[in-house]
Amino acid sequence: MKKVDTIERKQKPEEISAPLVSKEKKNNIKEKPKQKKGKEKGKKKIGLKVKKYLSLFVIALFSLLFLVLLSFSGAVYAYENNTGGEIIYGTNLLGNDLGGLGRAEAGKVISDRLGDVTFTFVVDDEEVNVTPEELGLEFSGYSILGEALERRADEGFLGRYLSGAVTILGQIDGELGEYAGNLYRARYNHNLEIKYSLEEEKMAKFVEGLAAKYKVEEKNASLVMNGTDVQVIPAIYGRQLVTNAVRTQLESALASGETEKIHIYSEEVNPDILEEDTKASITAAQKLISLPVKYTYEEKSYVPDKATIGNWVVFAEEGGKLVPKIKESKVRAYIDSIAKKDINITPVNEKVKIVNGKERTVLREGKNGLAVNSSLLAENTAANLNAKKGIASKIPTYTVKYKTEVNNVLVANWAKYIEIDISSQRMCAYLKGGEKVNCWAVTTGANGWNTPTGTFLIRRKAGAGGQPGAYGGGVCMPNPPSTTPLCGINWVSTFTAQGHAIHEAWWRSSFGGSDYVWNGSHGCINATYNIAKFIYNWAPIGTPVVIHW
Repeated sequence: MKKVDTIERKQKPEEISAPLVSKEKKNNIKEKPKQKKGKEKGKKKIGLKVKKYLSLFVIALFSLLFLVLLSFSGAVYAYENNTGGEIIYGTNLLGNDLGGLGRAEAGKVISDRLGDVTFTFVVDDEEVNVTPEELGLEFSGYSILGEALERRADEGFLGRYLSGAVTILGQIDGELGEYAGNLYRARYNHNLEIKYSLEEEKMAKFVEGLAAKYKVEEKNASLVMNGTDVQVIPAIYGRQLVTNAVRTQLESALASGETEKIHIYSEEVNPDILEEDTKASITAAQKLISLPVKYTYEEKSYVPDKATIGNWVVFAEEGGKLVPKIKESKVRAYIDSIAKKDINITPVNEKVKIVNGKERTVLREGKNGLAVNSSLLAENTAANLNAKKGIASKIPTYTVKYKTEVNNVLVANWAKYIEIDISSQRMCAYLKGGEKVNCWAVTTGANGWNTPTGTFLIRRKAGAGGQPGAYGGGVCMPNPPSTTPLCGINWVSTFTAQGHAIHEAWWRSSFGGSDYVWNGSHGCINATYNIAKFIYNWAPIGTPVVIHW
């Protein structure tokens, strides 16, 4: 029992539990597990090496990425700081990027750029260049600079960092650079709005002028009579600018900062009356010229044909239609042609000769004439035909009174004459044969306004019956160099065609003497009220006036 126990204790656990098998099988069972353990140990060693190298690779990769990121961040930081600008990149004004510029430098760029601004309006492919001044625009560079500076403050540190990062990446060739560039433009590009003030009157004047330049007036279809035929003149389609859009598009361009070309569009203007709208008018005109018209004078009749009546027709636009009407002036021209040829009698004017304003001699007797009252007949004709009624009428006439043609003749009548001595400043009245009536002191023309010398005849008279003084009646006479005439002049006896006369001079306190040289008249003979009155009543028209030194 004890030996068995010893054997049993020496047995291995697997032998105890294993089933009874042959030695060969048992050996086989024991050999297989020994081979499996060797392979597993080899694999474990290889796996540990892979993991070790992979870990080192990952660590190296992350270290490299960290170094790249650190270097890139440094580059971004350096880029942002080295630019030293207050304005963030992508801040554009009229195509100029103000990024990286300081306040003073950016202000100058803004000022210079605004000074170069011109606007190009494109109207139906035609370009019109306009200055801001012509549009009434005044730019505010200070306000634009303020907006540019606010962008940097709004972005903050992170925004500026990202801006720098995308900017650097955008400089790389290839897809990454293109992608970064597109990202940059989408995120950071900003066109500054152009700040300005607007003078409304100048803007309105520009728009009005532009509209007038490109306006084409529409024209309705029209009709013209050509004998008995009606000619159709086609309608013309007009064109006008959409003027309300001029200002809207200008403001939009200023807001976007893109002023290179501003397109202004026109619209077609349709006429109210087209060719197809004239058919009824043509029919109405044909009926109008078919109405009966007959004029008679004494035993003779005048019947205009359709072509003649057609020449009287015009077409008036009424309520969007062309209405045929008889024009009175055209009818009158037709009637005048009849009257001139067959009816009118020209009056014979009377001719009369009047000598010295008194002796009247009839040289030819006057005779009355006859004329057709074409205005009355034309008015009645037009009224009847336009009311779609014919007319049969006698031609009305009236008497034309003759006129008198007067030939005034001056003939010297030496029964009386007047002598004026400039050197002694005296005027004397004489009867025929030299009998002196009286002499008086007078004042003649001053230097530069000399009284003419020679023999003249009194030719007309004016200003009778007034009282002495500026407001005593009489007539007005020129008073050079003043443009205001001198009035209240009585008893004027004119002896030259230029107007020289003997007349009163209420403004003078004395007459005669040598002061006439510097204080004389403008060439007339100045006298007292009573002396001028005497000459006016004593000397008839035709009385000679002899003037000498």
